[in-house]
Amino acid sequence: ATIIGDTVTNLISATSKTNAVSIGNSTGQNTIHGNQSVMIGSSVGLNIITASDATIIGYGAGVNATNALQSTIIGSFAGQYTTTANGAVMIGSSAGNQTTTASNAVMIGTAVGLLATNAANAVIVGNVAGFNATNAGNSVMLGLLAGYNATNATTAVFIGAGAGLNATYGSSSVFIGEAADAINSSTNVAASVGIGRNAKVSGPYQMALGGTGADAVKVGIGTNNPQYQLQVVGQIYATGITSSLFG
Repeated sequence: ATIIGDTVTNLISATSKTNAVSIGNSTGQNTIHGNQSVMIGSSVGLNIITASDATIIGYGAGVNATNALQSTIIGSFAGQYTTTANGAVMIGSSAGNQTTTASNAVMIGTAVGLLATNAANAVIVGNVAGFNATNAGNSVMLGLLAGYNATNATTAVFIGAGAGLNATYGSSSVFIGEAADAINSSTNVAASVGIGRNAKVSGPYQMALGGTGADAVKVGIGTNNPQYQLQVVGQIYATGITSSLFG
């Protein structure tokens, strides 16, 4: 082991530190299992118990990450309160700061997933994406502010700047496109789909293609140049029609 700095690694309890590197004041002080680990920065991994094969760099990074086996945590205060982060990747200042459960998660960006307490297997990329996504397990959030307020977003997919920003109740929902989202933060949009800029849904199990007004889109089936909101070139089969097609 290579150990540099004041109170770096508790050598009495550090029973497994083969090929480890610890640099900085109080870095890895209470680490017990840290084979092949790299910890650089003041107070980095202070209370880590298991950190074998982990790389943790930045002031206060992974301070309370008690289980960080094979994790990569880089950035000041990144993963600071992450208790379970085995296999996690957190890169950026305060990334995953309070994500208590983040095993196999990928979080990249400033303050990304900062309050995402349960984010196991999630992929959250973009500054402040998933910031308040308390329950974001198995979700994908890509883009600035994507899923910012999505407190319940397990298995959700948000792609685009501001996508799913207000999908507070958005478990299993899919929003793709800039500002594709729930119509407001109090609406349950579980399992709904919004595709396109400003595509909004107002309830669960709904689908919206494009927004309204200037953001309305034309949908073509069998044509690459639709001229109407819905243009079909080919045969249409339908049952249960409740109103006139020509109304």
